[in-house]
Amino acid sequence: MKYIFLRDDDVFSFQEPSFRWFWKIAESMDIPVMYAVIPGKLDEDTAKVLLDKKRASPSKIDIAQHGYMHINHNPDIYPKYEFGPSRSKGAQKRDLLEGMKIMELSFGPDLPRIFVPPFDGFDIVTLEVAEELGIEIFSADSYIIGQKYKFLNLPYRFAINDYAEDGTPIPVSFETMLKRYRLYYLSNYKVIGILLHHQAYQDPSSRRDLALFLKFLVKEETKGAIKLITASKLLQYKR
Repeated sequence: MKYIFLRDDDVFSFQEPSFRWFWKIAESMDIPVMYAVIPGKLDEDTAKVLLDKKRASPSKIDIAQHGYMHINHNPDIYPKYEFGPSRSKGAQKRDLLEGMKIMELSFGPDLPRIFVPPFDGFDIVTLEVAEELGIEIFSADSYIIGQKYKFLNLPYRFAINDYAEDGTPIPVSFETMLKRYRLYYLSNYKVIGILLHHQAYQDPSSRRDLALFLKFLVKEETKGAIKLITASKLLQYKR
């Protein structure tokens, strides 16, 4: 049995057509999703939609903190990061705290503290700050963090979108999604995180491909091959 969690990054406005579309299709298939919210851009209406869903169906949604403002602070442009080498511990701690305050004001104090660094960029200082501030789940890329931290490291293993040269998420075909899934399904990983950016799915063709992949995951779960799950549920297993 493989445990699968989906992570949708760059969430801040229900006014985005691509976000509304993805939200509705995930709901219609009863698929749990981790929504990585940009605190500094989050609008009040979107916060309410997310919180109402969390209260109504807590096992179907995680609300994660996706940095603070999702700004690239690397003076060399690449690799991009909001939390990373050119930023002092004080600056990283301040931004993480500011984001945490917005998250608590928007969603209350009882949510699991899940942190997703923008651009999946971070350094050792980021990890230290995350632990000091009581982050319970850290989700980035497949970077090996090690076992010395108290938080649960839940990286995504593959993405079902690619990126243009400027970093804009772009769609991939259903066939590509399947190839990436099968590669990691055959791996030794017990938990497989799948990353997507709803912004990549703007046109009917790309939406059709994503819908096919989501249906495939539901069928895999029905067959008993996988369990679609939230990251916070995995945290409970750890405890």
